[in-house]
Amino acid sequence: MIMMSFPLKLFLSLTILATELGAFQTNGSHGWAGLNSRANLRPREVQRGRCTEVDPTTIERYERQFSLDRAHGLSSTFPNLQERTPDSPTRRAGLTKRQTLQNPIDVWFHVISADTTPENGNVPLLQVIDQIDALNLGFGPPGLRFALRNVTRTVNADWFNNGGPGTSQQDAMKASLRQGGPAVLNIYSVNFSGTWSSLLGYSTFPQTYASAPTDDGIVIHFASLPGGPLASYNQGKTGVHETGHWVGLYHTFQGSCFDPGDYVADTQPEATPSEGCMEGRATCVVGDVLEGEVDPIHNYMDYSPDACMYEFTPGQADRARMQLMFYRGIAYH
Repeated sequence: MIMMSFPLKLFLSLTILATELGAFQTNGSHGWAGLNSRANLRPREVQRGRCTEVDPTTIERYERQFSLDRAHGLSSTFPNLQERTPDSPTRRAGLTKRQTLQNPIDVWFHVISADTTPENGNVPLLQVIDQIDALNLGFGPPGLRFALRNVTRTVNADWFNNGGPGTSQQDAMKASLRQGGPAVLNIYSVNFSGTWSSLLGYSTFPQTYASAPTDDGIVIHFASLPGGPLASYNQGKTGVHETGHWVGLYHTFQGSCFDPGDYVADTQPEATPSEGCMEGRATCVVGDVLEGEVDPIHNYMDYSPDACMYEFTPGQADRARMQLMFYRGIAYH
């Protein structure tokens, strides 16, 4: 579990609890038309996947628009942001200019549960705070900060158990609960059952906010929060991974071994998602493996267990900041 000093944690707990007491609510369902591209998502087994995946055609459409946006002068601010091509070898470069947020990203955390017990989703407030700590630890090197602004609690067994991507339950849940504009991160904690029983979480991308603002946010398994009962996946890294998508990052194995991959030059190509924490794995190398050619199993955007994930690359940091600036209106200095 991510730890903070007791006085600070107690102060945060009391401060947030004051707003949380007024936020507890029990909601019914309200219909909402979801994002069309969600029809292209498919579940992955937990041992091979943390979240859903978007089809290559949709990603190509996102990237065509992103290339046009970059052509209008944004790329000069982010020197490490290069797409992977045969002429741009994988590298790990230091940021030439550290850019940080002017203000932290506000987070609304929506706790969905089947009843009022922790084992059925009503996670304790300190566990929510630990999840925000995990976000700040993971995104600290890229210069992103997150601040918990409010916690809502909703008892709705249908949403809790059936809130997978593309379902009417998740549409109703988000339509009822989502707060803020494109710069506000909404996190929903649920249980996944049935078709989605092996799912750890899913997320929207920055480019989709304009066409489907109510859909924006991430949905994670309640047991994946720090200290949760989901063995090997209970350090809050699912939240970090899904937030990685929310800031515009793809999986490290996107496109397998072929360019442009995840559209970031300094993430090593990877043929398939990581299974376990396999040091020295090199799925895109034929013959001898050279230094720097191993799979990025420690990257937050792979599918490794939580204990194995702990880094973003400088190129991913630049891409995230650029996407946040353009698509979410988040300012830097």
